[in-house]
Amino acid sequence: LKAGLLPLPFSMENRSAVGALLGIDYNSEILKFVNNSTWRDVGAVLQGTFFDRIGYRAGIFDGYENSEKNSDASLRFTGRVDLVALGEVQTGWYTQNTLGGGTYLRGGGGYDYQGDATLITSGESEAIPVDNEAWVVDLQSGYQFNEAFQLTANGGWYYWDNSAFKGNTAFIEAGLRYDKFIGTVKYTLQAPDEGDDLNDYTIGLHYNLKANNLKGGVEYRTGDSDDWWLVGIQFLL
Repeated sequence: LKAGLLPLPFSMENRSAVGALLGIDYNSEILKFVNNSTWRDVGAVLQGTFFDRIGYRAGIFDGYENSEKNSDASLRFTGRVDLVALGEVQTGWYTQNTLGGGTYLRGGGGYDYQGDATLITSGESEAIPVDNEAWVVDLQSGYQFNEAFQLTANGGWYYWDNSAFKGNTAFIEAGLRYDKFIGTVKYTLQAPDEGDDLNDYTIGLHYNLKANNLKGGVEYRTGDSDDWWLVGIQFLL
């Protein structure tokens, strides 16, 4: 049982360890939380495992949100269940890039809900309370060919219905590691119920000099969003 300003127990992506991401950064474009505290909220979470194959996290939160938060909102519920076919249940942060962590396959789903979470005002009309609801189905997997070669694949499908976004988002990414080099590819989708879809593609090349403690990489993204290059160096003590 944990209490405080905690990461929401919703998806593998928002609870992935920053030091072990497959790419340079989080896939933040597919996370449409309205929180302004880095996907965290004030509350309490109960977590545990069953038979080393099922993991659960369930939390009650205040709904720490933006300036349009409804003071009369109900408490927020966020929870998820993980099912592990190969490997171990992730009881802490999820590891996207295991750097030779064997063969594993884990998937799950999460749900997030708060009634009357946000007050929306249109013109001079009275503010209307709007619910916050979201769900996700996601997975993380890896196949170890030998000590030098490993294939990693992660993905998730999200549904959002809140004051910031209504519609679906999704991503799938893969990485092929050879020794200290990792080549990555990624596809992301943002599909609002109203408006145009955004389809973006990213390729990257990364070098892990000292595992996840010292690494660098370069990525190029193109598609419906603006093209960009992203270069990163990470050093951890």
